[in-house]
Amino acid sequence: MAVPLLRTLILYCAVICAVRLMGKRQIGELDPSELVVTILVSDLAAVPMQDLGIPLLSGLVPIATLVVLEIFLSFAALKSRRFRRLLNGQPAIIIRKGQLDIDKLRQMRLTTDEVIETLRKQNVVAVSDVKYGVIEPDGTLTVILKQPQQPVTAEMLGITPKDTGLPLVVVSDGKMVPRSLELLHLSPADIERRLKNQSIAVEDVFLMTLDDCGNTFLQKKGGPRMKRLLTAAVLCTVLILGSVWSVRVVDNTAQAVALDVENDRLNEARETWDAAQTLLGALLLHSEIDQADRLFDRVLAAQQNGLTDEFSLDRAELLAQLRHLPECSVRRLKICFKATPHN
Repeated sequence: MAVPLLRTLILYCAVICAVRLMGKRQIGELDPSELVVTILVSDLAAVPMQDLGIPLLSGLVPIATLVVLEIFLSFAALKSRRFRRLLNGQPAIIIRKGQLDIDKLRQMRLTTDEVIETLRKQNVVAVSDVKYGVIEPDGTLTVILKQPQQPVTAEMLGITPKDTGLPLVVVSDGKMVPRSLELLHLSPADIERRLKNQSIAVEDVFLMTLDDCGNTFLQKKGGPRMKRLLTAAVLCTVLILGSVWSVRVVDNTAQAVALDVENDRLNEARETWDAAQTLLGALLLHSEIDQADRLFDRVLAAQQNGLTDEFSLDRAELLAQLRHLPECSVRRLKICFKATPHN
């Protein structure tokens, strides 16, 4: 069991390293060569995981080879425009001045339904509104609208909006983020000073962002998450207190009834037992209560009929059953709070 687990962990780490080495583009947009490498890496990693007879190096070496090859090809594509076009292809214009290029669509094996669907996803309702539509090497459609259909900008309206920068997370869940502070040229004391002016402690901040223009977003801890935690804590407390209370109720009732039985106050004992039946029914198994009921009936019958020997035996058995009830309650609670072992 340990060998497959170890092999899987090693291959998993190798694939993660491979994806990281090939660059973040692997995660977002995939060029044809990158897509091929990603598929091959996943397939090479899966085979040694499934077949323990295959040496681990048989999976690691090809993965490392593909990573080196992809890095080399990416470098070559970066240096040579012609090689980049050969490897990844080049953009293709399929819409020009509101008209579809039929030859390009046939060449790229695209249907008009696919083009219209992609335009709708970009909130473009008509092909005539598009000045240029370009299929990028990764397969996405870039749309450039005609001038009348382009969104209104602040420049068109003669408005100068407030400048904003790139927001960086400086406090997350009550802890400062050193990397963000370094990029903003701030110290932890600067953040504490800002929060102190608002009478807020760092530990009470759920999220705080800050950009290089001084714009701040701040959200304190609380809300639905804290409410859920508080609700869970209350329920847990109620559960524990209820469990302790149930054990005490069973113990007190059993002791009171047993004391009356020991002193031969059987009628009082039966009345106490009958009065507690409804509550005990929610705390004990019905089989345990039924057993005590049968013993009560036998003890009372033996007493009425003057059967001394049977009375003594049945009373002793009833007392043993009554003293056993609190133990049953405690044992059941232990089972509820204890994980069931697996074979």
